[in-house]
Amino acid sequence: MAWTDLSPYTVGRFTAAMAELLRGNFKAIGDPWTAYTPSWTSSGTAPAVGNGTLTGAWISAGKLATVRIVLLSGTTTTYGTGVYNFTLPATFAGSQWDALGGSCVVRNQANTVSYGLAAFASGTGVASGADGAGNRLSQTAPVTPTAATAGYRLSFLLVMEAA
Repeated sequence: MAWTDLSPYTVGRFTAAMAELLRGNFKAIGDPWTAYTPSWTSSGTAPAVGNGTLTGAWISAGKLATVRIVLLSGTTTTYGTGVYNFTLPATFAGSQWDALGGSCVVRNQANTVSYGLAAFASGTGVASGADGAGNRLSQTAPVTPTAATAGYRLSFLLVMEAA
């Protein structure tokens, strides 16, 4: 169910119709997420998912949109070169690298260390990440994955303003 603008209603006047709209808006928050398939690109040589998995899902309620992206490498995943970007399911409001909030967690292949990055989303429909020093997410930052070894995990969670 879509989010409904309640601005035409007068403060202090509560009607059955308004109650139904409020019920619908609360339902929109709990609707199922919509799956999509993100693309993984880089500023250099293209990476490839190979036998790994790359999944995405999103939900929106009014102008609030939340997006989840998860990459799990397989033994034939290649990491390319350069800064990584992941496509978003839609174009969102904002300028270059705006987001209300976002995080990116990278887990090494031995599953022993996690790295936290700030996630960014652009109005042009891509997500990326950077650490506190400004090092952008790439095949060497925050960790260099080992070729032909499964288990490298990259997860994004972004909260944005829908266009």
